Amino acid sequence: MQDDKLRHALEDLFSNVPPPEAETADLVPPEPTPPAPRAPEPPLVVEEEDDSDAPNLESALTSDVQAWRQRLVQIILYVLLIGGALGILVGFLTFVDPEDVVLMLVYTAIYLPIPLVMFLRGVPYRIKVATILVTIYSVGIIELAGAGLSGGGRNLLLTLPVLAVLLFGMREGLIALAICTLSIVGVAWAYSSGLMSLYPALQNSSASWGWWLTGIVIFVVMGTLLVLSQAYLIPRLTDALQRSVQLTRELNVQRTRLKQQTRTLQQTNQALRRRAAQLEASAEIGRAITSIFKLDQLFQRAVNLIQDRFGFYYVAIFLPDDAEAWAILEAASGEIGVQMKEQGHRIAVDNSSAVGWAAARRQSRVVERPGTLHPLLADTRCEAALPMMVGGRLLGVLDVHATEAGFLDADDVQALQGVADQIAIAIQNARRLSEEASLLEATSPVYRVSRRLTTALTPTEVANAIIASVAETEADGCVVVTFQYAPNDDDEPDALSYLGVWRRDREPDFKPGMTLPIANSPFPLEMIRSMWIVTDVAKDNTLPESARHVFEETNAQALVNIPLNAGERTLGQVVVLRSYPGPFSREAVRLYEALSDQASVAMERVRLMEEMRLRGTQDRLVSTVTARIRETLDVHTVLQTAAREIGDALQLHDVTIRLSPEHPPDRTQGI
Repeated sequence: MQDDKLRHALEDLFSNVPPPEAETADLVPPEPTPPAPRAPEPPLVVEEEDDSDAPNLESALTSDVQAWRQRLVQIILYVLLIGGALGILVGFLTFVDPEDVVLMLVYTAIYLPIPLVMFLRGVPYRIKVATILVTIYSVGIIELAGAGLSGGGRNLLLTLPVLAVLLFGMREGLIALAICTLSIVGVAWAYSSGLMSLYPALQNSSASWGWWLTGIVIFVVMGTLLVLSQAYLIPRLTDALQRSVQLTRELNVQRTRLKQQTRTLQQTNQALRRRAAQLEASAEIGRAITSIFKLDQLFQRAVNLIQDRFGFYYVAIFLPDDAEAWAILEAASGEIGVQMKEQGHRIAVDNSSAVGWAAARRQSRVVERPGTLHPLLADTRCEAALPMMVGGRLLGVLDVHATEAGFLDADDVQALQGVADQIAIAIQNARRLSEEASLLEATSPVYRVSRRLTTALTPTEVANAIIASVAETEADGCVVVTFQYAPNDDDEPDALSYLGVWRRDREPDFKPGMTLPIANSPFPLEMIRSMWIVTDVAKDNTLPESARHVFEETNAQALVNIPLNAGERTLGQVVVLRSYPGPFSREAVRLYEALSDQASVAMERVRLMEEMRLRGTQDRLVSTVTARIRETLDVHTVLQTAAREIGDALQLHDVTIRLSPEHPPDRTQGI
């Protein structure tokens, strides 16, 4: 039964823990930190990119290319500005022929737009590029017309389509290539037809159509190669850059996601460690206070243990007065507690304070930076008040204080409420055991029942204590039955389990540990919840026929039903059997009545201790599994580790983990 609870708890805890998606080289496991109750840090939020970001990425790259072109245009303008200025200056200083002055003036006119577009603000990009291209074209035509094939005009004109492709695009580059080609053809025709002439040494080659055709072919071929090469490379370089940027962004998203998962695992592991430590502390406190029967010692021991194990700077226990109008301080930790106890500190049971609110409403309450506190508690930044109750009755209030805001979370409050419930049960036990000595001596069987039940720590020990007490009476047999409830369903049990069976005169027909559906119970649930006596099984008309048949087969002629109730919930029943009919003695009935009350309290106390022990084991196991999983981010290794650790913890022969359909089927791992 405990393994089933642990298995369900593991499934619930791991259902919301996503497995890591990828490994990263720079991921270093964090060093473990000691558990301490703190408010968890807000998780890192990562916005994943999808296909809708592609247009934005393309637009960003286009902007980058345009910015590069702008800078290139500025560089070209600087080069032309400096080079042109030097060329014109040298030309004016070295001319020897009046015709050179005219040529230098032409060069100057061609050069003047360069500084204008460079230094004027707001000149569009296209006008700047057009100015550069026109300047180069003009100088190239002048050089080609003045020197023919032997000059540098063709080289200048060859740079024109190259720059057009770089600064504009493929179409503009082809247009520039066509214009330059037609210009060379025109100059060639002018030289060949005699409209233009050169120095005699250059005239022979420049006047020949053969030389010009050869030069034109070479110019076209080279220009075409340059234009096509750039047109081929530039888009592909841009695409490669785009893919590189996209991959970089995806890598950053994956890295951020891995960091988020690592932080989540760290927080989960830290919370599990803190939770396990709290549950271990709760179990330790429960073991300590159940063996103390003097209230003053019990209270002081409880507040000191809670302060030490949970890390609070002040812990107190308040008890209500007879009218439940005031909550009176009974015990507190430290020097502050001593002073407040000497002052007779008390708090009104109303909504003006956390303790008063918890006492009035029977609910736990956490207050951040409480405003109305005792002057000695000025350092308090977080306070929690938890009612100590048994069966709907308020026995006191557990009050804890911390010096840090946000010190308590929901798990902390749940653990502290479990401690408060244990203290309430211990208070009730201690009060019952502190009755007058004469009454204890007069009812020594009842006293022995109390002693046995208060020292029982497991359900089996509780059953043995019940059977030992019943065996001291006139009974010939006893059956201790506990009910099992479905998770989150406290209304109706779905099964019963035989916790203890005893017969004085024969071997029992039922064995401890047997579990049957609730439908197989010979009694309806309404009868189980109350105490009743049957003095003659054969003649009693209130006994169901199914129950009569069972008892006649087991030679039970008289019986007593002792219910085990905790508030509105029925924990089980004790059926006392006798082999002859007749009424039970008054002393035996008193013992059975006391047994009903005290055994119920013992069963509830053991159940709470068992739940805390199970939670501690569960959290330690989950913490261990989480730590093992965090050692790697490979999905295959994670699944193997999880299956192996769960199988070892639950002593299972086979564990299979099946992934959801969106994962590749070859990732399913079982052990």
